[in-house]
Order: sequence, then C-alpha cells, then structure tokens
Amino acid sequence: PVRERASSAGMPSAARLARLLSAQVELVAGSPMRALPFIDATSNKRPELFLRAQVAVSMRQSVKASAPLEQSLRDWVAKHPRDAGAWRMLSQVYEAGNDTLRAVRADAEANAAHFDYAAARDRFKAAQDLVRNLKPGDVDYYEASIIDTRAREIDALWRQQVRGGRDRPRRSSAQTRPSKGRRGRKKNQAALRGDRAASITRPKAE
Repeated sequence: PVRERASSAGMPSAARLARLLSAQVELVAGSPMRALPFIDATSNKRPELFLRAQVAVSMRQSVKASAPLEQSLRDWVAKHPRDAGAWRMLSQVYEAGNDTLRAVRADAEANAAHFDYAAARDRFKAAQDLVRNLKPGDVDYYEASIIDTRAREIDALWRQQVRGGRDRPRRSSAQTRPSKGRRGRKKNQAALRGDRAASITRPKAE
C-alpha cells in the first residue's frame, strides 16, 4: 500500500514531464500548433512559460495575441531579475511581435544578468537611439524612462567593472613560478649542508 501511494503521488509529476517532453518534440519538429495541447496555458512555472514562448516565437504571434504570455514573463523576470534565459526569451517574444524597443531592452537585461555590462551598455545605448528616432506620438515614455534609468545604472556598473580589472595587482614572473623557486632554494640548502659536512670530515693537513 505504501508503494502504491508513492507511485500514485508521483503520477502527476510524471504525466507533466511527459507532456513537456511531447511539446518539446513537436517544437523541434517544427509543429508549434501540435505542441499547444501538451502545454498547460494556466501554469506560470518556468518550463511551461518557456514552451509557450517558443510557440509564440515560432508562430510569430502579434503583440495582442502574446500579451498574456508577455505579462507572465515580465512577472517572472521581476521576481527573478538574474534569470538571463527568461530575459532572452522575453526579448524573442517581443521581437516576434515586432516590438523592437522592448526586445532590445530585454536583450540588454539578459546581458546584465550575465554580468556582461559592456554588452548590456551597448544594447541600452541602442535602445536609447531607437527612442530618439521614434516620432513623438509613437514613444512609450514610461518604457523610455526605464531605459534611461537602467542605462545609467549599467554604465556605472560597467565603469566599476573596468576599474576593478585595471586596479587588480599583477603578479610578477617570480610569483607566477613559486614551485621552481622552492626547488632552487632546496637545492642550494642541500649543497650548503654538503659543504659543511665535507669541511667537518676533511682531515687537517699535517
């Protein structure tokens, strides 16, 4: 009975993994529509979110069609800001919906999550350039404000990272080869002991 209870308790998890695997197989085969029935659209767990995002990217869903998914991914990265994979997936969903500005910003955040502040800085600058080239009526000023704020923060982190690398002390050639130095000292000490022993045992000349 205990074994049966354990087996039945594990069935939902096993069934879920089987569905996730089936969805992945259909996506790899290039059949996103056939993957949909295997994905729980109500789940906000990371695997389900990523599979839904892959379907949206494969089908090039519009901004309106992918809005619930985008919100779920935004909620996820808000709770897990260091999840570079989630930021990258959100960027792809935005790109599929032709939302270039948000796609570039999400890509910048993915680089920042990897501590690649140089790449993140470049992407935020690209996002700022996109804002400048938009017509006034097409600018999302809330998004533009976030981009400017994050661009300044990433720029400060990048400068700190550069200073940290430049100020790190370099080891001398003698420090980088300590084993050879120790061997040399041991040889000198052995030779010195040998000379002393020879001077003690050598007979005096009459």
